[in-house]
Amino acid sequence: MVLTPKKILIVDDEEDITWGISRSLNKEKSLFRVTCAHSGTEALDFLNKSSFDLVISDIRMPGINGLELLLEIRKKFPQTKVIIMTAYGSPEMQHKADMRGSVGYIEKPFEMNNLKKLIFETITEPDDSFQGHLVNIRLEDVIQMYCLSQNTAALTISNGKDMGVVYFQNGAIVHAKCSDLEGEMALSYMLTWKKGSFKAIRGDQTSERTIERDWHALLNV
Repeated sequence: MVLTPKKILIVDDEEDITWGISRSLNKEKSLFRVTCAHSGTEALDFLNKSSFDLVISDIRMPGINGLELLLEIRKKFPQTKVIIMTAYGSPEMQHKADMRGSVGYIEKPFEMNNLKKLIFETITEPDDSFQGHLVNIRLEDVIQMYCLSQNTAALTISNGKDMGVVYFQNGAIVHAKCSDLEGEMALSYMLTWKKGSFKAIRGDQTSERTIERDWHALLNV
């Protein structure tokens, strides 16, 4: 099975917001495909024409607001998940979003890494993957485990600031990507992280091959 990038629709009437989010997410082209809409009506037009894994929507917009859009999505596109973002946050507002079926809620202004973390938690189904936290175990040990078990998988890794992915093909490390780095440079950078979290999606693979060396040499074992 080839890893299919998740399709994300960002909805906000402020174009600088949609531009900033899409610019950041588009750095991870192997993971995301981003579309922007600037009204609830435009968002529904996109949804009627194509399926999306996730919608990230502002609340206050002219015409159809974010909560109304959320209700329409839950009714017409139940497989599409929704994260609500707002600059006018309150416990009451979060409760309204939760009651209408939002799977995530974030208040502006937010750090992009916090939004990315929420996206990863939202679009990866628990039943399809193994989750863990790299606190008392080294990242090298986790990678070695996947090599020894001859797994084919995509291992997404976060240290709270940066996120990356390592691909395994029958136990061989074939590709790594983190921000603007690829291949061995990306892997080496992630191996300097002291702690973080990871999620492994079994069976996911990539057509890219940026790493040729044996994993023993890469991990110095």
